[in-house]
Formats: sequence, C-alpha cells, structure tokens
Amino acid sequence: MARLRHTSEAQAYATISSHSTTSNPFSISTRNSLALSQPTHDPFAKPEDDDLTFADVNRQLALIINVLVSIIACGIAIWMVAGHVAAPKRLALAMGGALVVAVAEVAIYAGYLRKLGEAKEKERAKKERKVITKTWTIGGTLAEKEGNILTEKATDTGVRFRAGKRR
Repeated sequence: MARLRHTSEAQAYATISSHSTTSNPFSISTRNSLALSQPTHDPFAKPEDDDLTFADVNRQLALIINVLVSIIACGIAIWMVAGHVAAPKRLALAMGGALVVAVAEVAIYAGYLRKLGEAKEKERAKKERKVITKTWTIGGTLAEKEGNILTEKATDTGVRFRAGKRR
C-alpha cells in the first residue's frame, strides 16, 4: 500500500511537472500518458512494507467480519429464544444482548493487544548472545600450512575460538 501511494504521488508529480507550453494538445497528452505508463522507482520503498500491510489488512478484515457475525448471531439467537415475549421487549432484549457481546468482543481484543505489546517489549528487552561453538583454522604451523590440513582448536571451556589473534 505504501509503495502504491508513493508511486501514485510520483506519477502525479511527473504529470504536473511535465506540462509544456506547446500549442499541440496531442503532444501534451502523449507525453502525459508516457509519464503515467512508466513506473517510477522509489528508493525509500521497502518491498516488505506491502507484505506487512496486506497481512495486516487481511487480519483486520477477518477480525471485523468475525465480530459482526458473532454480534448478529447472538442478537438473532436471543430474538428466537424470546419468541413468547412481546415484540418491543423482544427487540430490546435482542439489541441489549448484541450490545453486551460487542462490548465483550472489544474487551477481549483490547486484552489481546495489550498482551501482544507486552510480549514484544519482553522480546526486545532480551539481549542476544553470540557464542562461537566451532571454528576451523587453516594451517596453524608451517607443517600444517604445507599440507593444507584443517585443524580444530578448542579451549578448556568447551567453547571453541579461532587460533591466532583474539580480540
């Protein structure tokens, strides 16, 4: 979506800035149509933006549809169950039940978003540890260099380091 927005803005700018003062209207429309047909390259647009946006839109649409279906289904169920009650009371009962379901859906989703935010913050707070588990050196001594023998160097800690310079 962001890339499409950037592209359309760039095309609109290209059309505005490409007008000339010639009296031939055919040349202007041809130039404008060429400017619109040529894709513009936006160096700041990220290809993953579209994927994230598309996934977010799909998730939000599914959420809206699920909430509406549950609200309507509960309202209809209450209407059907209260078949022996007068119509105005029956309508008020069904609408009240649907409203309660709507409030519950919003509260559940707000709790979900809060937990999701807490989990993201907790994950960001974790520090990544990088540990070298295995290294290979090519020719540590002159005899090893002549034979191109691969050797494995290990320390007493069980963590293996590169032979040579250590920082």
